[in-house]
Amino acid sequence: RKGPCVPSSHKGTGRLWLHYKGRRSILKFFLSPSFYGKKSINSYFEVWCFLLFHIKLKKANHPEKGAGVSLLEKNQFLIFNHVLSELYRCRTYQDLGDAFLPMLRMLIPYRYASIMRRAEAGPSIHLVAPLCVPAAFVEAERRYMRFAADDYTAWLSCCREATLFREGEQQRLRSTIYQECYQPFEVYDSLQYGIVCNGQPLGALSLFRCREDGPFSDHELFLLRSVGTHLNQQMA
Repeated sequence: RKGPCVPSSHKGTGRLWLHYKGRRSILKFFLSPSFYGKKSINSYFEVWCFLLFHIKLKKANHPEKGAGVSLLEKNQFLIFNHVLSELYRCRTYQDLGDAFLPMLRMLIPYRYASIMRRAEAGPSIHLVAPLCVPAAFVEAERRYMRFAADDYTAWLSCCREATLFREGEQQRLRSTIYQECYQPFEVYDSLQYGIVCNGQPLGALSLFRCREDGPFSDHELFLLRSVGTHLNQQMA
């Protein structure tokens, strides 16, 4: 089927438009570091123009879906751009905790979050220097460092490719790590993202929710994986 007309400002991405096979497949390109490669404001402007055009086109082709869905999409991807903007403004490791993590909360709501980096010395991989939101959660991650040898998910920090992992509830509740570190904070669901760039493990990003917050959705996993591809490069 013939694809939509491509605005002159998007000629460089015309093939993607004409081979559009679904919303998620085409958005993967625009959420990837290859599109944002130069980290310039022009890249953010271009992706926003694309999203506006996509939303208008969807409304024209599917008026029965109403404006509510389109408005939700527009707001979510505006937040996504803000998250990446804050991420690329970070110049130090501490900036990730001060600016990036709080902004990420607007895109993927969480109760607690942490970033830990790989220890620079030694052949074995250890996660150190936790940055946490809220700051009080650093107690849980410091306990984790004491019990890290008992962590059955430690393989995540050794992967040579960025990996997103979600723990099973029964396995988590029986683990020493949960009982000693996270149970006092009433953690119920968690996402673990292993940060890797060019085959080099760099650290881990973790998001946590309590039972009353509900579990993370598949769509939120997709968003975290999309943000993670940028975080890999920024921590390199």
